[in-house]
Amino acid sequence: MRCKWLLLSCAAIALCRGDVVEIAGDGFTLVGGGNKILVMDAADNKPVFEFGGVNFSWSPQKAEIAEISPAGKQSLRADFTISNDPDKLCTGHAVFTVAGQRVTANYVLTVPDTVSYGGMLAGRRALRGSMQPLYKSGCWTRHEHGGVPYERPGVILRPFATDNLNVLEVVKSNVNWNYDRSSHLRFTLGDKPGEIRSTVEYVVAPADVVPLLSAAALNGETIGLAFYSEQPNHIWTSGEKPSLQLHIGNSGKSPLSDVQLTITARNFAGEVVYSNSSNLSLPPLELRQLALPLPAVPQQDIIFLEATVKLANKEYFTRSNIAFINDYHFENNPDSLFGMAAAFYDVPDRDTIFHLMRRIGVAYIRKGDNHESSRYGITSFYHDHYTPDKWRNLDTIGREDMLRKKLDHVIKTGAAAWEFGNENRILTHEAASEYVEYLRIIRRLIDESGAKVKLLSIGFSNGFGGIKSLRLVHTAGGWPLLDGIAYHIGRGNMTPDYAGGGDWTYLSSLNALNALLDECGRKPIYLTEVYTCTKPNSWWHDSLRRSVENIVLSYALAKANHVTVAFHYQLHDSVWFNVGGTSETDGEYFYGMLDRFGNPKPPLLAFQATARQLDGATFVRNMTFPDQPTVNGLLFQTRNGQDLALLWDRSEGYWQSEKSDDYAANEPWISHWQKTVPLSIDATGDVTLTDPIGQQRAIAASGGKITLSLDGTPIWVRGKFGNLTKHQ
Repeated sequence: MRCKWLLLSCAAIALCRGDVVEIAGDGFTLVGGGNKILVMDAADNKPVFEFGGVNFSWSPQKAEIAEISPAGKQSLRADFTISNDPDKLCTGHAVFTVAGQRVTANYVLTVPDTVSYGGMLAGRRALRGSMQPLYKSGCWTRHEHGGVPYERPGVILRPFATDNLNVLEVVKSNVNWNYDRSSHLRFTLGDKPGEIRSTVEYVVAPADVVPLLSAAALNGETIGLAFYSEQPNHIWTSGEKPSLQLHIGNSGKSPLSDVQLTITARNFAGEVVYSNSSNLSLPPLELRQLALPLPAVPQQDIIFLEATVKLANKEYFTRSNIAFINDYHFENNPDSLFGMAAAFYDVPDRDTIFHLMRRIGVAYIRKGDNHESSRYGITSFYHDHYTPDKWRNLDTIGREDMLRKKLDHVIKTGAAAWEFGNENRILTHEAASEYVEYLRIIRRLIDESGAKVKLLSIGFSNGFGGIKSLRLVHTAGGWPLLDGIAYHIGRGNMTPDYAGGGDWTYLSSLNALNALLDECGRKPIYLTEVYTCTKPNSWWHDSLRRSVENIVLSYALAKANHVTVAFHYQLHDSVWFNVGGTSETDGEYFYGMLDRFGNPKPPLLAFQATARQLDGATFVRNMTFPDQPTVNGLLFQTRNGQDLALLWDRSEGYWQSEKSDDYAANEPWISHWQKTVPLSIDATGDVTLTDPIGQQRAIAASGGKITLSLDGTPIWVRGKFGNLTKHQ
């Protein structure tokens, strides 16, 4: 037959070798011929995308397209030939079906039990343009019991941008296993013996249809909504006017009228600082950008944003936050308490994240390269995993070589400390002796190298036999080998100042650790993971409001109880194997002070405000008040000699919630506390009150006293207090 592709690329020319199969889609044509399947742009009849075979990866076989034939009115079939399969054990094909803007690829293979198919990769690539970052959508949902709204996971898209089209791969397999030319296929067993099946869907949309709208359509949502700003992390300085947009679009192919849009912005106090309602008409697949004239705020604050659309008795909405943080210069103070256990440096980028960490007072990171972090005034530690099961077959020389390589890396990165192990349980004398033998080797190697590296213990955990593990390490002779104790304090549904018993408490666990150190010998304490998890509407975890209060208490109590550095776990929401993803049922996704997009959550402001208050401060003593026995206090002294008290009331108890299947958390602008108590303090002159997010107000002393109204929220009081010795 006469070749009609002479003016196309070499990839398209190959189609001339056999009959060509064409299937029309919306704005494109799927063309198969010879051993190629191409997506052709209908605007210029040029190829933009190519589908290929399957690489087995974990086995030697490779499936390559051998023949293409029609398979129904809107489908074509690609039969595979399997290379590196000398016994001819494997067969397979794929069927590509076009429906409007969608291409569905169904892979069917037959493999014997001896073939590993978990690592299979489907070949596909952009012929014009390139692969773009993943777009991980979420579906905002109202809580059925009236708690805080949350995001359910939506579709994940891998866009390939071309001149006129976006080809968007709908990812349902391992999101991290992809390359420019291939992506992971998740196979399941078919109906026949040895049969495995996998399906991948692609959306072919015009270039101006952004992933937000494609994701909305795939999620079954008529409207796409997102707040957007070019400002890094959506954080401004107090007094700056924020520049923010709402992106709103029609994800369907029919025009929409009478789109009722309401935008509301509330501050931390619950005041509505911006509100707007309007009716819109939206053409098909159009994204509109609405500028929001939000006001500047005079001091540190966080603004909670919601945009809601009501259309044909259905509601669509989205949420986000912006923050205003006061400028403050944190000097390079080696006595700083404030560390960060982990961050996702690509959200949005490394320089921005390092600058943000220093801006909020981070002085240490648990793992990093000190040559990089020190440029920002942050000192890096190093931590790795203790895995004796993998090392027991090593002889003495092998173990020493392995540990020497680790130390070489520690020295190369300039790490100030090496935390050797992470949440291991050492619950027998044999296990402790084995661990101590590794410590002996490391100690000797450090001493021989002359490196100024502190050796820290495993990051033992209060919830996993941490005290018993440390005691056994001490008995086995490990104490002289360690420069410090790493420890993790997990906490459940009680405030951090609860001093009762239990594994999942903060202060009682810290007290137990200090009692052990008094008994075995004092060592510096490094709390390498401290938590304020905000899993939505979870009775066991913090609400967003309580996370603010509990950041303050966690760090103030650490300062008052011999902690050298406390590392907050972690900076961002989401998890390392799904950065930027979400799962409303998994608490691991909610440990951050930034949301999954890198935007501020309330505890971020509390961290910065607490770091400011304690910058250069020293702990003096605990405060009690006989006239108000439910009031608690910690007294510090600032570097300029002022008194600094942290005060709070526990007349409503330490338990934040009761176990309940229908537990509903308050919105972050609503306090959980219902009761207040008065407290008078002798004061010389005026004092400054600072709330947990850093908002300040001055109070004038009257008759040498100030009177405060306290609830369960901790507040900072700074000034010069008189006659505090009677409050012991």
